[in-house]
Amino acid sequence: MLKTERLLETVFLLLDKRKVTAEALAARFGVSKRTVLRDMESLALAGIPLYGRQGKEGGFSLMDTFVLDKSLLTAEEQKEILSALETMKPFTENHTEKLLVKLKGIFSSPEARTDWLEVDFSRWGKKTGDTEKFNLLKTCILKRQPIAFVYSGTSGKTESRQTYPLKLVFKKNTWYLQGFCPDKNDYRIFKLNRLRELSVLPGSFEDKYRPPLLDNPEYILENPATNPPDTSNPNPPDTTMQNPPVPVISLTLQFSPEAAYRVYDEFEPEEIKRNDDGSFTVEVSYPETDWVYGYILSFGSTVTVISPRKAAEIIKSRSEKIFQKYL
Repeated sequence: MLKTERLLETVFLLLDKRKVTAEALAARFGVSKRTVLRDMESLALAGIPLYGRQGKEGGFSLMDTFVLDKSLLTAEEQKEILSALETMKPFTENHTEKLLVKLKGIFSSPEARTDWLEVDFSRWGKKTGDTEKFNLLKTCILKRQPIAFVYSGTSGKTESRQTYPLKLVFKKNTWYLQGFCPDKNDYRIFKLNRLRELSVLPGSFEDKYRPPLLDNPEYILENPATNPPDTSNPNPPDTTMQNPPVPVISLTLQFSPEAAYRVYDEFEPEEIKRNDDGSFTVEVSYPETDWVYGYILSFGSTVTVISPRKAAEIIKSRSEKIFQKYL
């Protein structure tokens, strides 16, 4: 459960039960008592009139005069909150659905629409498996539980890994897991679709690890420039952190008309020129890695490399090797 959901549900519990202990809240949300105390500080700073009492009969309560006033939020703000929660439904099992029902009852007018947006990050035909993996990782992150898994790295090597999961990141059309690997004593990032046989390890890790931003040039990526082709993710690998820098290759590609859907999906408008015969000329620059040639080959017979000649020769050589496999 995300912090925003937890805070809202805490307010609903206090409105319903009038008094709740930190221990009960920690058990309900699966967090530490310290996290509950921080939540209470956040609510107090937001203007919620809380008071706490220690001892056997202690706990947190709301002032008797407190009423959750929907007029504190404009109609537009109410819609924004509901829409934001709608986008989180795929990742929160039933928690967000229950919260949406409560909030709609408080401040949504009958004509308000919250179903105008649907977000589904799962792959076609893989919804159940992706959702289960995502929810398990989310739980381990929030409870600070170490995990083990089998991972296929960019070097082609498959190995067992252990890490402290810290953050799920959606970047360049792909989900990643950021974690701290105790055996390497460093932060790493893993593609979720390469992560298999996920299991939860006993124990917990300290709440002291803070993963670097992905754009931090000192961040050592688990996915270096030798990223193998992945046509489901047409973005080139991030090579800004490579030392020495990876050279850039400028390509001129010609696509036949039947490749139009991929051309418009995967290239920027300023890179595309439509020709009189319906074909497309694309001028684009990429880091010169193995990924580039695998990516070009993914277009099959609909693409021709116009320049540079070196790239055309590499594509020709690889195509011939593929042809030889079917003789």
